[in-house]
Amino acid sequence: MNFIKSNLLLLLFAFSGLLNAQTNSLSILKLDHLTQDFEISSVSKLTFATNVLNINLNAGSTETISLSDIQKITFNTVSGINNITLDENTAVVYPNPATNFIRIKNITGNNIEVNIYNLSGVRVLNKTLHNQTETLDVSGLSNGIYIVKANAVILKFSKL
Repeated sequence: MNFIKSNLLLLLFAFSGLLNAQTNSLSILKLDHLTQDFEISSVSKLTFATNVLNINLNAGSTETISLSDIQKITFNTVSGINNITLDENTAVVYPNPATNFIRIKNITGNNIEVNIYNLSGVRVLNKTLHNQTETLDVSGLSNGIYIVKANAVILKFSKL
């Protein structure tokens, strides 16, 4: 029983972090295979008392479920990430992630001044590209995330 209680306490800790995410519901699967669902927006507090889980609802009522009846607790979440659609004119660094070289697509003009910075803001590479088919050698860079400034466009890439 202590094993179950300590695992449920870990779930409570995880639940506190999930409140900041876009969470839809709390589902409790009982040993009898019935599920109880609660909208997270209607839950004000979860507490574990001796052998029970108390779910305090915003309406003022409390649901009490015996820990010995609980098989699984699930927090169903939505990430809130939308698909990003790039049009054919969007500036892109590719391949991304890179290993030895990168190219920059859809930067207008000739003699494109390219500066690459690490995340500490230190410029680690500077080169002028004369056309969009020219490559930048990044094989000497350490693995990590880099910011690319090409003319007035800011991009990022990962080096593996």
